[in-house]
Amino acid sequence: MTPGSRPLHIVHLITSLHVGGGQMHLYKAVTSFDPAKIRSTVISLVPPGKIGAMLESRGIPVLSLDMRKGWP
Repeated sequence: MTPGSRPLHIVHLITSLHVGGGQMHLYKAVTSFDPAKIRSTVISLVPPGKIGAMLESRGIPVLSLDMRKGWP
């Protein structure tokens, strides 16, 4: 990065943030990024679970589309 440049902003889209393999992989990856170089936002299709709370506690924005089961 050049001085004065902004960090890359990555938006991660995941089905849910309840405890599972993919969710833990996402958590480990996102929390390992250098925030001066990479900024993340996580979007969950369903209301966030435990991993969502863990991400938010680390200062990572978590958004939810609040989809419900059976929603087309």
